[in-house]
Amino acid sequence: MQPKKHTAISIGEAAEQSPVLSRLRSLIEVSQVCLDAVSVRLPVSLRKQVSPGPIEVDTWCIFAHNSAVAGKLRQLKPDLEQSLAQTETGVRHIRIKVMSINR
Repeated sequence: MQPKKHTAISIGEAAEQSPVLSRLRSLIEVSQVCLDAVSVRLPVSLRKQVSPGPIEVDTWCIFAHNSAVAGKLRQLKPDLEQSLAQTETGVRHIRIKVMSINR
């Protein structure tokens, strides 16, 4: 009996074939849409200090690279949530977390 030959497929193809990976890819895309929507309201100096995070129901998590950035995001949160409300993502709330960096 011949062993089954495996062919390499791209990550995109794998995501299309797997419901779990497809859902994960969709959530990543929505998270990026959320970041794009709020970025226009962020001071230019903060834009590279945040990263998109996970989405749970109607709440999106944005990661701040340090506590000072998180503090500024908290001040801007009402404006940022207003930007999110204008998207078609269904996301309406923001949770702000400071990234923990393991060194």
